[in-house]
Amino acid sequence: MNIKKHLRYLAVLSFVALLSGTGATAQETLGIVTGGSTGTYIKIGQDLSTLLKNHNINLDVHESRGSLDNIRDVYKAPHAQLGIVQSDVLAFIASSDDRKMKKYANKIRMIYPLYNEEIHILATHSIQDFEDLDGKRIAIGTTGSGTYLTSKVIFTALADFQIEEVYISGANALNALKKREVDAMVYVAGLPVSLFEEQVELDDHLHLLPLTDKSIVETYRATSTIPQNTYDFLTEDVPTVAVKAVLTTYAYRMNNCQRLANISQIIESNHDWLRENGHPKWSKVDFDATLAGWSQYECLTGKNSAVPEKHSSLIDAISQATRSDR
Repeated sequence: MNIKKHLRYLAVLSFVALLSGTGATAQETLGIVTGGSTGTYIKIGQDLSTLLKNHNINLDVHESRGSLDNIRDVYKAPHAQLGIVQSDVLAFIASSDDRKMKKYANKIRMIYPLYNEEIHILATHSIQDFEDLDGKRIAIGTTGSGTYLTSKVIFTALADFQIEEVYISGANALNALKKREVDAMVYVAGLPVSLFEEQVELDDHLHLLPLTDKSIVETYRATSTIPQNTYDFLTEDVPTVAVKAVLTTYAYRMNNCQRLANISQIIESNHDWLRENGHPKWSKVDFDATLAGWSQYECLTGKNSAVPEKHSSLIDAISQATRSDR
C-alpha cells in the first residue's frame, strides 16, 4: 500500500471509530479544513464544531492556506474529512487537464453550497475605481489560495490592463497595504470579515473599491453589496461580485456514507440554532441551493443527482487565467 492510500485508510478508520462509538480516542476525531485565522471559513468551522459537540461528535477545526489546499487535504489527509472551498476553485479542478486535479475532482463531493463570499478589494484613497489598479502592486493572495485563483481570473482573464502581482494574503497583505508597500489587496470572504473589522481604522485611509466591471459581473453572475455599516471605515455601500463557499467531503462509501448523511442531517435540522448562535452568514445559507457543474453528494440524496449545467464562462476565464501557471 502506498503512503497516500495508507493515510486515507487511517483516516477512514478514525472516521469509523469516532462515529461508531467504538475505539474512539481523543485523537480519533473528525476534522474540517477552513482558512486563515482572520477569515470567515474558520468561524463557520467553529460553529459546526460547537453544534456537533452538542451531538457527541468531535470536530477539530484546522486553519489552512486556502481552497486548493483544502481540496488536497480532503482528498488525502487523515485530519480532514470536511473542507470549505470556493466555488470557482471547484470549477477549476473540474475543468482542469492536470492529472492531479482530475484525481481530486473524481473523489471530492459537495455537501452544500453555503453562502456568498464577497470579493473585497481594499485600496489606498489614491485609487478610486477598478481601472486605477492598472500598473499597480496588488496583493493577490498566496499561491494555492482561493483568493489567488479569483485574483488571477479577474486580473489575467477579465481586466484589460496589467498589474504587478504580490503573493501575500490576510494580515500580511493588510500590513503591507498600510505601509504602502502595495497599492491594494484582494480578499475573498463572506462578510463581515474580522480582519477588516478589527484591523482597519479610518486613520489608515483605506477604502473598498466597487467591482462593477461588466465582464467580471457576467463571468461570476452573482452580484452582492457590502453595506456601509459592515466596516467602520466605509462611508457608503460598495457593490461587488461574489463566489460561493461550499462544504465538501471525500467520496466515502458504505457505512461512512451513511454517517456523513447523519452529520448533514444534524446540520440541516439545526439551521435555526446556527443562525442564532453562529456567524451572520448562516442566515444566508439555503440547503436546497444548487451549484453549476456539481451535484449533491449521493450519500445525502440516496441517489445520483443530475449535474447542473456547467458555468462555461467562468471555466473559460479560469482556463485563460491559469494557463501561465501550468
